[in-house]
Amino acid sequence: MSHELRQEEDLQITERLQTAPSSAYILSAGFGTRMDPLTNGQFPKGLVEIEQGKVLLEFVFGIAVESGVGKIVTCVSHQSEKIIEFCDRKSLGADISFSIESTPQGVIKTFETGLNNFPPTDDFLLLHGDEIIANFSLPEMFKFHMSHKNLATGLLSSNPQAKRTVIMKLEADGKVSDSQRDNDSNSDYIASLGLFIFRPEIANEIGRFKTWEEMVKTFAKEGKLYGFKSDAYFFNINGPKDIADFLNYKRNIKT
Repeated sequence: MSHELRQEEDLQITERLQTAPSSAYILSAGFGTRMDPLTNGQFPKGLVEIEQGKVLLEFVFGIAVESGVGKIVTCVSHQSEKIIEFCDRKSLGADISFSIESTPQGVIKTFETGLNNFPPTDDFLLLHGDEIIANFSLPEMFKFHMSHKNLATGLLSSNPQAKRTVIMKLEADGKVSDSQRDNDSNSDYIASLGLFIFRPEIANEIGRFKTWEEMVKTFAKEGKLYGFKSDAYFFNINGPKDIADFLNYKRNIKT
């Protein structure tokens, strides 16, 4: 067997055995001004305590780590030293690196900087550092992503609880054909939860875009985006009410 064929066979075996992305990027670089009543400017949004002894970023890390992700690149800026210090003294169950911006430049630029600082070598998970997502299977989503071999897979939810900030039209084959801002009257569209799995080639594409929304709409038009449908719950943590909603959800699933 030739060296090239053996490499291809080894890759196929690895893909069959792998049940989750091996790495994740978490975007946690913003100023978090909407959380000022809780942070009082003293610490970044990701370190807001959600329940006693557990802060927001720990819940976000948990989405990845509990499914088997072993490496996490945390993209930070505002008060980054406090996030780095927190991660250094906590046992979070993953090898954590930091992509640091001198000042927050927006979601898409933070993502691009992370990819430049830590170029991906295989398919990876993308999470936003202020979003807690529950009631979905990352291994099942990863399996679906690997089956279509396209650039990106987004997590979608038909759960009425999921906030519909961005919605997507999902075709029968799982491909996303359109993306738009919230339109509750459009029942053909499903809520996007901001969690994605990307192929490493995204690093060559990201420079085309100025906003996250532009990237998603373009990939949908170009046929590069698939959607994984679920009944996931979504909590965008921007204040005390969002924290209360999440804790109420946790209480309900235990009863």
